[in-house]
Amino acid sequence: SRSLDAKNTIRNVVRKLMDMVDMDDGGVFLMDRTNMALVCYQTENTMPFGDNIPSKVVETGQVHACSDITKEAGAVPEWLIDSDIKGCCCIPLKGKEGVLGALYLISFEPHQFTDEEKRILSSVGDMTGIALENIRLFEDMSALYEYHHRRRKQEHNNLLRLASGLASVTDLKEAIDATLNLVRDSLNADFACLAAIDDADNLAVKAVAGDLTFMEGSAKTPSFSECFGADSIERCAMEKKNPMYVSALSMSRFNMTGIPGHESAVSIPIYSGEKPLGVFSLYFKSTHEFKEEDVHFLQIVSSILSVAIERSEFYEKMLMEKGMAEVVFNSMSDGLYTVDTNRVITSVNRAGEKMLGVPAEKLIGKRCMDVIMHRDVKSDELLCGSGKCPLSCAVKGANMSKDMDYIEP
Repeated sequence: SRSLDAKNTIRNVVRKLMDMVDMDDGGVFLMDRTNMALVCYQTENTMPFGDNIPSKVVETGQVHACSDITKEAGAVPEWLIDSDIKGCCCIPLKGKEGVLGALYLISFEPHQFTDEEKRILSSVGDMTGIALENIRLFEDMSALYEYHHRRRKQEHNNLLRLASGLASVTDLKEAIDATLNLVRDSLNADFACLAAIDDADNLAVKAVAGDLTFMEGSAKTPSFSECFGADSIERCAMEKKNPMYVSALSMSRFNMTGIPGHESAVSIPIYSGEKPLGVFSLYFKSTHEFKEEDVHFLQIVSSILSVAIERSEFYEKMLMEKGMAEVVFNSMSDGLYTVDTNRVITSVNRAGEKMLGVPAEKLIGKRCMDVIMHRDVKSDELLCGSGKCPLSCAVKGANMSKDMDYIEP
């Protein structure tokens, strides 16, 4: 109860039992059920599970004691046959879920085990079995914790790299390529692709990463329309709005779709609210078991991607609208210029440049009254800098129009 060191526990138990019943040596055989063999904990030698005393003790869960082992055929392993062993006792190590192995004590002289010794040895075997089971549980939990800790740390680092990378790019293709390569490397996938919903509600591939040897012999620009048809894992993920993963494509209903030459796949839908944007998939040539933390990581990537795609589309839309506004602005025959709330010129169209005889780059960034002065045609009053300036009134929210003449500063 005070140690989580299996070797130390076994060593102490064996030594104390040897002293208690006056034996010369002892040890423990642990059951390897995968290979159906008994493994000596001290020497790591193996003994086939079969017709021998330790195997019978593990199978029956009963103490086996004999005063002279040489009289029992198949009692000990071959490497102990010539060691002059006489007295022997073999005790089952019982855990909560079965017998874990057997503890043996041997002497070089015959030893008659009393019923009291057998009861004590049996009780110690039960307690030792539970202790070993607890130690195994602790070791498994520690290993699992370390595994998840490493995975979470790696996932955190990958997400930081991904987020910082996406934050610095406005080119959607560059963002998608970087994301696919990072995700593919993180999960050791053979192939990754991202498909977006086009105007016809089809999945059109936007980017791929990984091994493309399966495309050899096809057209230079291959079509993925058959791979991402109505019965594909990608379409299923989009319709269910949830990740879809299959460890054995060849045995599933998706065996006629997907990327050829791959056995496992996972598809993650990309949504912005209720708006479908697309789906990205990872494919593996061999069977791959998908863990919950892998899918969770991919869902986070999907959320980051949806923001990046929305931001990129918004940026492209703004550029397009700005371009269209500039076309309209410069195509007007009237001279136009715009100012901010401080009456600093922000833009001048081509007609304005022509009328003023000054190029736009010499006007933009300067106060209008410093480069463009006007006077009232009727009163011949200078308007710039006064409360009657139409621009000053407009900036304050009032409407005013006047017939003005341009005066060169």
